[in-house]
This record gives sequence, structure tokens and C-alpha cells, in this order.
Amino acid sequence: MEYDGNTIEEVSQTLEMPDSTKPKTWEKNFSKRWKQPTKSQMVETIDMSKQAIASLSDRISQLENTTEKLIAYINQRIP
Repeated sequence: MEYDGNTIEEVSQTLEMPDSTKPKTWEKNFSKRWKQPTKSQMVETIDMSKQAIASLSDRISQLENTTEKLIAYINQRIP
């Protein structure tokens, strides 16, 4: 009785990996995702951070002054 299914030669042909010389899609996009920032971009970011820190510092000092004034007002009103 002969078997008409896969032979060893057919199986070995299907198991061979094709040569993948083309880069995959994620490999193409990898450099786009991980670009190094330029010096000017870094300087801009640092300047924006400094401005944000100065703004937050001003807001905190205003809040502290307002709190002190509120406490002084409450202490004056309490008999």
C-alpha cells in the first residue's frame, strides 16, 4: 500500500526559511520613532521648562502670601 501524502522531500522544502533581505515594516519605522533631538530642540525644551518652573514658583509664592493674609484675617476676626 502506497501513501500519497507528504514525503520527506516535500516537508523539508516547506520548512526552509525564505531569505528575508527586505527590512520589515517595524524595522523601517524604528528610526522614525527614535530620532535624536537636535541641539536647538533641546535648548527650546530647556527654556520652556525654565519658564514653566518660574511660573509655578510665582503661583506658589502667591498662594503662600494669600494663605498668610487669610490666616492673619482670621486671627483678627477671632475675639
